[in-house]
Amino acid sequence: MNRNHSLKKNAEIKKVLDYQKKKISGAVTIYVRPQENPGIFKIAMSVPKKLGNAVERNKVKRRIREILRAFELNSGIDYFVLIKPAAHLYSFQELEKHIHQCLHQLGLNKGEKHE
Repeated sequence: MNRNHSLKKNAEIKKVLDYQKKKISGAVTIYVRPQENPGIFKIAMSVPKKLGNAVERNKVKRRIREILRAFELNSGIDYFVLIKPAAHLYSFQELEKHIHQCLHQLGLNKGEKHE
């Protein structure tokens, strides 16, 4: 994922949150919204300070970015990933399972993971 795949503006993130299509899992909540002008998918993440210090928050964000990179996400959709404070307690495999479960329930992953 590069910078082109980021939701940067607060207004863009608010649109995704206001659309109210979401799935909740033990570690994350994923909000989605179709784009008006479909192109590449865009993602934003939010990590609460309750999760820990900056090192722990960045570690969880790196893990989630890597998990999302492994999936074929649908283009033309904006994603907002809200990470829960207990996410740092989950292993990489558990985080992957929670994210896969959310994406599967939303019907948004095109196929299986890339290996």
